[in-house]
Amino acid sequence: MFIFTKQMQCTKKMKKVVIVPFIAALLLGATSETYAEEAIGDSIEVSAQDMRQSFYLNIGYSFVTSKFYMPTNATGHPKQGLDWQAGYDWVSKKGYGFGLMYSGYKSSYNTDASYGRIKVKMLMTYIAPQFVMRHVFGRWELREHLGVGYFRYTESADDWDKGVVEASESLSGLGYNLMLGVGYRISKSTSIGADLGYIVSSLPEQDGVELADDEHSGISRIHLNIGMRWHF
Repeated sequence: MFIFTKQMQCTKKMKKVVIVPFIAALLLGATSETYAEEAIGDSIEVSAQDMRQSFYLNIGYSFVTSKFYMPTNATGHPKQGLDWQAGYDWVSKKGYGFGLMYSGYKSSYNTDASYGRIKVKMLMTYIAPQFVMRHVFGRWELREHLGVGYFRYTESADDWDKGVVEASESLSGLGYNLMLGVGYRISKSTSIGADLGYIVSSLPEQDGVELADDEHSGISRIHLNIGMRWHF
């Protein structure tokens, strides 16, 4: 049945600490507003270096790049669907570390059977440890992820009229991923960003399915997501 795929209080001593650099900034031609902005920016950059753990949630669009066979009378776009992610990263002072990512994808298509209309739902689940690299440029952050883990593909057939699951089957195998992400700090502990990634799986061959010499049983997809990351 598978169809691939983040009040200041000034004492006399504190006043000197604040006033002296402020006067210096004025002498250099900086206004109080730009000085404050620079101070905040520097603070965020320092916190970005110190806060080396993060948790993220993303959602977006994914496109299946592998061949996907459907019944001749089927309608819909199963190769395009909703994609989502959740994960945790830890990085060292040198900018590399590890993490864990969960990624999901779902889509569907419709087809007709002798006993009525059928809606076939597809769900892809991927869980994998990640090798992570991070580069910080002021408020901006660039991350690369590379992982190998568990991939599961599930199809369920629902009776369109009754809304009852008639059948469900799954295949499990090995998957691997590559992801590039960019983020912008909106506070010391929060950033927004986007990522572009590629997930490939290798699944057991199915009985009755003949593959060409240059083909293998599995699903690959490209995803583009946006979301938030919390640093601590």
